[in-house]
Amino acid sequence: SSANYASALVAEAPATKQLEHFQHLLAGALGTRRTRPNRSLAWQQLGLAVDVGLLPREVLRLIQTGLPAKIIASQLMISIFTVNQHLRSIYRKLNVRNKMEAVQSALSRGML
Repeated sequence: SSANYASALVAEAPATKQLEHFQHLLAGALGTRRTRPNRSLAWQQLGLAVDVGLLPREVLRLIQTGLPAKIIASQLMISIFTVNQHLRSIYRKLNVRNKMEAVQSALSRGML
């Protein structure tokens, strides 16, 4: 009956969770962890604009002028750590390695 089927599913649910947990542990031990997709790379492959927020875009604009992170931080009233966090995020989203590449990539995309 459907009541027996439902109770069997409920009884089986903890076992299913345990199995998923063990599969995850085993995958980690074997070095085959699941990774999140690289969204910025996917956006680039699709030719779409990279989603960079307003403050990171302002950091990038000031980097373009050649200002050091300390001056950018004081102008935007944020910490140097926050400036560097924005730069790391920009590098990741634009798939670049340094300030010059970030500015060139942003200019070629019409972001600056």
